[in-house]
Amino acid sequence: MINGIRHQFGVATLVLCGVGIFAGCGGGESGPELSEVNGRVQLDGTPVEGATVTFSPIEGGRPSFGTTDANGDYELAYTEDRSGAVVGKHKVAISTGQVSGEEAASESQERIPPKFNTQTTLEVEVESGGSEHNFDLKS
Repeated sequence: MINGIRHQFGVATLVLCGVGIFAGCGGGESGPELSEVNGRVQLDGTPVEGATVTFSPIEGGRPSFGTTDANGDYELAYTEDRSGAVVGKHKVAISTGQVSGEEAASESQERIPPKFNTQTTLEVEVESGGSEHNFDLKS
């Protein structure tokens, strides 16, 4: 009888733990503190259109992404439903390389020097209440 009670207690504990896990996975606003981030990307004084801007938290976690428009302006998105980036310090990578289907990015497609994408040296602080980060890159 005691083993039966232990088994039922164990099953109930697993069910409650599972419910707790799934409750945190909903589309609600739970998760890390985010801040709106926008800015402009220029290369040698010219706006860069179609560049992917990636902010990756230095402490680890999900990165945020944005794509520049014809004026070089971007806004970051954390998920499909949440805009911004995690508050804190980030490494920033900016790339115009394109990977789609079977086509891989090549050196000729990448207009941004490696020190700003694959070997990025860019770091910024995302602050609460919104941040503007402009990047005037030099070849």
